[in-house]
Amino acid sequence: MIVTVLTLMIGTDMPDIDMLDTRGVAEIMNVKPDTVRWYHKKGLMPKADYRFGNALVWKRSTIDEWMSQ
Repeated sequence: MIVTVLTLMIGTDMPDIDMLDTRGVAEIMNVKPDTVRWYHKKGLMPKADYRFGNALVWKRSTIDEWMSQ
């Protein structure tokens, strides 16, 4: 499975943080990106950690923790 992962590097002393956009979360959940957007809109999943324009982005750890509950 190919997961869309954005890597965010904050400064040179900070470790890479794996980030997932809507498509990446959808691939992990085995659903369509529209389903992820609907879950987010209805409050059925964690709020996005970041928002770039209209793009929702979550830390991989946020999604992993949510899915393990």
